[in-house]
Amino acid sequence: MRKSFKNICIIIIINIFFFAAFYYLLNKCIDYDFYKKTQKFKNTTENIDIKDYQTEEYSGNELKYNTDLFKQYCGEKRIKFGEQYNSNPIGIIGCSYAYGHGLKKEESFPYLLSEYTKRPVNNYSECGSDANGSLNNLIAKEAENTDKTDYIIYVYMYDHINRYLEKYFLYGNFYNVFNLSDTEKFLCKNSLIRKLFVYYKLHKIIKDYPNTKEAEKYLSVVLKNISENIKRTMPNAEFIIIIYDEKLPLNRKKSAIKFESDIINSKIWEDFAKETGTKVVRTKDITGFYFDKDYKLNEDIAGWHPNAKAWAELTPEFADKYIKD
Repeated sequence: MRKSFKNICIIIIINIFFFAAFYYLLNKCIDYDFYKKTQKFKNTTENIDIKDYQTEEYSGNELKYNTDLFKQYCGEKRIKFGEQYNSNPIGIIGCSYAYGHGLKKEESFPYLLSEYTKRPVNNYSECGSDANGSLNNLIAKEAENTDKTDYIIYVYMYDHINRYLEKYFLYGNFYNVFNLSDTEKFLCKNSLIRKLFVYYKLHKIIKDYPNTKEAEKYLSVVLKNISENIKRTMPNAEFIIIIYDEKLPLNRKKSAIKFESDIINSKIWEDFAKETGTKVVRTKDITGFYFDKDYKLNEDIAGWHPNAKAWAELTPEFADKYIKD
C-alpha cells in the first residue's frame, strides 16, 4: 500500500514537471514566433518606388537613454505650461513628437500652444509612447480636475501603428482591443491561452504583409478605445487628432515606409471622425508644407523629429481654426 502510494506521488510529480516544462516551452515558442512575425511585418523588403514617401536620410544616432542630452531633451518633466492662465486646460497626448524630443521646452508644441492660446496646457505625452500609453501612464496619476479639460489633442506619427501591434500593447489592452465573448474572456484569464489568442489576432494582420486592410480595421478599434478612455477620464473634452503627414526616413525598409504612409493616408481617419465627432487635422493641410529636412532636428539629436520651425508654423493656424476662446 505504501509502495503504491509512493508510485502515485512520483507519477504526479513527473506529470507536474512535464506539464510545467511544456507550458514554459510553448510560451517561449509563441513569443519567438510572435517576434519573428512582428519583425517580418516591420522589415519585409519589396520592390517599391518610395520617392513619394521618403525624405533625406540622416546618419546620426538617436539619443541614448539616461545621458545628459536625453535628460535635457526627453527625460525632464514637462507636464504643465501656462498655469498662470485661468481658462480650462488643454491636454496633449502622444509620443516624442508631441513631447518635444530634442527641443527646449519653450520650443515644443504644448508650450507654444499655451503661449498662443493663453490657456494652461498639460503635456501628458511620453518619448517612445503613444496615445494609449499617455492616458494609462500619466493622466490617471498626475492629472488634476480632468473634468475641466476642454480639449485633448493626440499627435499621431507614422510609427504608432507599429507600436499598437507590439506584444506589450496587445497583452496590456487585450480586452479593450479584441471583441471577446464571455467564454473567451474567461479562458483568456490563463496567460497561455491569452497568448494564443493574441498570436492568432496578430497573424491575421501580418500574414499577407503588408496587409493594410486588416491593420486599418485594427487601428479603428484602437482609436475607438482611446476615444472611450478619454470620455471616461475627461468627459467634457473635445478630442482632436493631429496627423503628422511627413515624409518618412530612409533608414527603414521600403514596404514598411509604404505601409505606414498608407495608414496615415487611409480613409479610416475620416470615417472615425464622422462616427465619433472627433476632429482630424492633417499637418500638411494646415501649414501647406511637407516636413522636409528644413523642418527636422539636427542629426545628432534625432533627424526625423520636428524642429521648432515646424511647430512654430503649425501652432497659430491650428489654434485659430480649432481652439475656441
